[in-house]
Amino acid sequence: MMRDVSKLLVANIVLSLLVAGFRPAVPAVATAQDPCADRPEVFRVAGMLPGTAAVTCFSGYINNNPGQPPDPNGPVVALIDVRDPFSKGAVLGRNYPAPMYHNLMPNPTNNPADQWIARNLGQVFGVTLDDAEPPNIYVTATTVYGRFAFGLGGPGAVYRLDGRTGRISVFAQLPNTGPALGNITYDHTNQQFFVSNFEDGKIYRIRDVGGTGSIRSSFDPFNPDDGTAGFAPLGERLWGVGVFRNRLYFSVWREDKMRLAANAANEVWSVGLTASGNFDSSTLRREFAAPELLANNGLGLGYSNPISDITFSPNEPRMLIAERSRTTGLDTGTLLPRGSDAHESRVIEYVLQNDRWVRSQANFFVGNHPGRCSNFALPVCDPGRHTNAAGGASYDCLGDVWVTGDALRFEEPIAFNAPPLGRQDIYVYGLQWTPGSGNGPNDTDPLTPGFQPAPNAVALTSIFIDLNCQFTKDDKVQIGDVVVYNIQCLCDP
Repeated sequence: MMRDVSKLLVANIVLSLLVAGFRPAVPAVATAQDPCADRPEVFRVAGMLPGTAAVTCFSGYINNNPGQPPDPNGPVVALIDVRDPFSKGAVLGRNYPAPMYHNLMPNPTNNPADQWIARNLGQVFGVTLDDAEPPNIYVTATTVYGRFAFGLGGPGAVYRLDGRTGRISVFAQLPNTGPALGNITYDHTNQQFFVSNFEDGKIYRIRDVGGTGSIRSSFDPFNPDDGTAGFAPLGERLWGVGVFRNRLYFSVWREDKMRLAANAANEVWSVGLTASGNFDSSTLRREFAAPELLANNGLGLGYSNPISDITFSPNEPRMLIAERSRTTGLDTGTLLPRGSDAHESRVIEYVLQNDRWVRSQANFFVGNHPGRCSNFALPVCDPGRHTNAAGGASYDCLGDVWVTGDALRFEEPIAFNAPPLGRQDIYVYGLQWTPGSGNGPNDTDPLTPGFQPAPNAVALTSIFIDLNCQFTKDDKVQIGDVVVYNIQCLCDP
């Protein structure tokens, strides 16, 4: 396959060496770098507890200044206790200060190199858990936040965070010159991992051998990789991955806001697995294409943003896909302005009917940012019908849904007739809980022209968790992926 080679890769690799890999490690200061303050009971006492969520995010910038490099001491992985939030004070439509943990000092290993910060891990996006009790956590190197620095494992790294001690180790290193990886999932049936690689358009199958990842095979579903360095081209680039009933599902990134595909859309495909867990290429099939995004005036925009996460319910045959905005520019040599295409990604649910995946009747709106119009006056609006997904989604054991998002609470009185400023949770960016039945009218399809969700569709049905507990500024496009530890209900529906 031919390749889009990023002009930014060299500069960012140099930056990664300076910021993440070749400086002496120093302890992160909890009061300065972690305003949410580590809560030891979330992890240190017994490891990751069932019902806890693992979330990835951007580390932030030095001095909170986007003109500065990524902050090497900013956390990039958090464990969040999302068990029974309403019994612990959560209120619909408001920020819930859930207990969090980032393995900051003092940690179980008493080692600054095991803090889950950018200096040790670089920037990471994909996250999954294995079937150990408690589970180990796995995260993947990324470039999707636009500004990035790699950890010691480089752009192809999969990191393992020990489930009892939090110790960081490089689990696997995939061939990669700088585009980094897509996402990762764990196959409980065959006890193996699948990782998508932005570099070559392949999915890698990895087995755990004594705590180290062993690459057993790879799968290139379309045109063979030609070995050229850089991002795989659109149409060959794979991102979201998930396993269901011994089939591996994966997303194909064919288009985004800045690069529309005239005769193709972003898609979900699947391939069967053999008795040994290997890829059975003869079973490759296309499952469905993502519907196009609609503007607030009901007109189709002719595109969607790429699907970064695919997840399945542990209880029944339900699938969530999560899209992610602000993904262009990374591989074209042009870094887009901050937030230039946020609020244009969705979480959509599918159900299995007669061996086909079809849209469910449940709607999952993300965030209370309802969209925007030029000057808040013109009749033609940008997309944004509560389409603020950040690219991560996970079911919990009750069948409820946790998603990552931008502008979960976003109060601007002039623009949205919101309450006056001065509230404690003006800007909330992070994690959203929504009941498994959805958070909007189930009898109206939000993908059809003319549909408008109720103004309070999200606020009256969802709770929000800000990932850095800073509410006076937004963290646009800085939120990553999520997975909920569901061991108590783990099964293959």
